[in-house]
Amino acid sequence: MVNQASSPRRQSLRLRDYDYAQAGAYFITICVQGREGLLGEVRDGEVFLSPFGRIAAESWTWLAVGYPQVSLDAWIIMPNHLHGIIVLTDNSCRGG
Repeated sequence: MVNQASSPRRQSLRLRDYDYAQAGAYFITICVQGREGLLGEVRDGEVFLSPFGRIAAESWTWLAVGYPQVSLDAWIIMPNHLHGIIVLTDNSCRGG
């Protein structure tokens, strides 16, 4: 387990006072805890997903099915993280 107190922290790229629930395209990175390579492996420049990686891919694509106000643009799963562009098409995803 990684001691987060001693891990270097990246500076937040979030804009102060920006409403991230509003419509727009957002670049998302989701990392595996401890940056373990649980999602797959790279061989000859190609990513081969593990069972966990396939679950991550299914979960990511489900977002556009489960939420009509969400569409997905380019995305990729790497061994220890996922990069993707998620597009919110309206403000109906707000809670409450």
